[in-house]
Amino acid sequence: MLFEKPDWGEYLYFCSKSMSLLVPYSVEKFILDLWSENIKDSVITQIDAKTKLQEFSLKRFKKLPIYKLISNTGPRHKPLFKVGVKLIDTKLFIAQGKSKKDAEQNAAIICLQNINKL
Repeated sequence: MLFEKPDWGEYLYFCSKSMSLLVPYSVEKFILDLWSENIKDSVITQIDAKTKLQEFSLKRFKKLPIYKLISNTGPRHKPLFKVGVKLIDTKLFIAQGKSKKDAEQNAAIICLQNINKL
């Protein structure tokens, strides 16, 4: 017989939204051996400011930060969003960005910088 049935114990099953694969264990070992130094030297996954602020707020106040759209100015092809974020017992921290998401991130950064000073 030209091809033999593989021993399924030596395969790992990888699944993602777009595809699922059966990959031989030796392939995984090869990749990890090849990239192990880079993985060890890599920077720890960085958490964005909104996530950090949410975690801080939940830990300290048991409530989520409140984001409020203050204004949306500029032409439709190049808008400028102004967003504020507020925690319990803090003032409203305002920032702007080219999208709501950017403006919220920027407001979260400003808020984190100011609450760390307290």
